[in-house]
Amino acid sequence: MRPVKDRFRGNPNVRFVNISVDLDEQRWKSSVTSGTYSSEGDINLWVGPGKDRAIVRHLGINSYPTQVIVDGNNRVVAMNPPDVRTSSQVPGFIEMVERAIEPKM
Repeated sequence: MRPVKDRFRGNPNVRFVNISVDLDEQRWKSSVTSGTYSSEGDINLWVGPGKDRAIVRHLGINSYPTQVIVDGNNRVVAMNPPDVRTSSQVPGFIEMVERAIEPKM
């Protein structure tokens, strides 16, 4: 995610939210504090263990990690967009975010 986060750094229309269903809240807190799985400015949420959490059900998440792009009207525009763990997919992911934040006429 580093190239994506760098591209949108300082853009008030883009937020990165990490939702965790880890079993151990203390372990999750340690990972967030260490910066291993999040970056400065990310919104980090621990919702507790299990797939029965409201946000997980609402977004239809059934595997981890899952990436979701949501537009300014809170509509899901992409579930599992191009995988940014593969550098060749980063431009496609960035393009999807840019389209999601475009002002709509």
